[in-house]
Amino acid sequence: MVMNAGSKCQDGSGQATVEGQLTRNEEYVTFTKNRALTKLCLAQMSRNHSNLLRACQNVTYHADDLKEYTFTAKYDKTFPDFVKQKVYQLYSILHYRYNQHVHEDPFKFSSYNNHSQLNVNVRMDNLSERINITLKSPLGDLNFTNIQLRGWQRYLLTENPRLSPYERVWDYELPLYNGPTCVFDEAGIYAHYKNTTIYEGVINTFDNNTFYAYLSDTKYTLMEVLENTQNLKKFKLTMNVEGLNRSISAQGYNVDLQLKQGSNGPEVYFYNKKIHYSTDHVTSLINNGQVMGYTFGIKNREVFVALTSNIVNLLYDNHRVLVKASNLYRNQITGLCGTMDGEKVTDTFISRQKCSELDVQTFINTYGEHTVVTTSCIHNLFYQPLKTNQMPLLQQMMSRESQSLSSSQKSSESDKNTPSQMSQPMSESNSSSSSSSSKTIESTFSLTNLVQNCCSNKFGSTQADEKTKHAKCYKCYKKRK
Repeated sequence: MVMNAGSKCQDGSGQATVEGQLTRNEEYVTFTKNRALTKLCLAQMSRNHSNLLRACQNVTYHADDLKEYTFTAKYDKTFPDFVKQKVYQLYSILHYRYNQHVHEDPFKFSSYNNHSQLNVNVRMDNLSERINITLKSPLGDLNFTNIQLRGWQRYLLTENPRLSPYERVWDYELPLYNGPTCVFDEAGIYAHYKNTTIYEGVINTFDNNTFYAYLSDTKYTLMEVLENTQNLKKFKLTMNVEGLNRSISAQGYNVDLQLKQGSNGPEVYFYNKKIHYSTDHVTSLINNGQVMGYTFGIKNREVFVALTSNIVNLLYDNHRVLVKASNLYRNQITGLCGTMDGEKVTDTFISRQKCSELDVQTFINTYGEHTVVTTSCIHNLFYQPLKTNQMPLLQQMMSRESQSLSSSQKSSESDKNTPSQMSQPMSESNSSSSSSSSKTIESTFSLTNLVQNCCSNKFGSTQADEKTKHAKCYKCYKKRK
């Protein structure tokens, strides 16, 4: 990097050249190989070829960290003094802030021959918790040792070639909200049932919820945007299961992509045109003269596809797929990859019909095109998607039940010929002394008691199948309400 300073100032002009080298030292390489997380990743890869689950993702992410930085600044004799003063002011701030970590050796300047050069060496420990800085100047040597890094400082100063400083800090501050990923990874053959082979896989959702999935030969929806919004257009990502092979299809606004199995690696088709990609350079995905994304090959017969118009990235290798989506999809999608709302519980139970399923496999089957679904889910009784302000789930449930009870009371009071237990108004003394929060709690308790009464009258003390019980309780609740 070349910096010109003072070309239009009275102090004169000068030029400085800064050269830098960021490296990953051998000590950190050895440390990464011996980590427990690395061993877990290797075990998953050797057992199920599972190199896309969270353990391997985290190992790969941190394996790219660079731990040692060296900078050399050379400046000519005409370099303006005011620039040198600014550099010295920066040094003074650091000296004052970290005075307990500073060691100066002013007597080394005699052995330093180049009087127009400044060398800086930065070295971090393996966990990026502490940092050492060595500064060599014509005036002597200066060392900052064992400076502790906290929180966002670790992510900001730990250079990673794949991520900008902004992205690294964003990862730390909002880990669930920055580029969430979804993974489908194979786990082998599960069983034969009625002349059909069912295959076992592992799904890790956008909200980091992991569960096993038993899939038959059909097409499953991984993620889908059902309605157009201001920032998003309809988009659907599907996976077609054919034995141990999985092909991926992405269709929507300005995208028609297929990732298929190939003998020499995955094949990429964009608007039914085969794309010839390479591991040496990036190949653009063009439609009607506009670039809609790009793709390139990775070693081990993998392909990376970035759909820039839809802000979705895919990594695919004939059997497994990793999906990285933008935060614009938060609370706007359904599918096996979950709802991307930050809550694990909603991923497992919310089906295509917005039903709260009691069985994970039933939830999975609802996203298959030719799967038999036997469901007795309770439609919208317990599930509420989070609002844009991330309202707690329990608070939304209480609010909705309160509104439902309030509307029921008003309709019952207007019809004097058909009184019911739910239409009995509160006494004036109670209504005047109660706050809005207490009314909500009382309404919720009343509604809960109504459901419990329905269930007790319907089943008594007998034990019934949980699915049947929930379904019949809900029908009773709707009828009584």
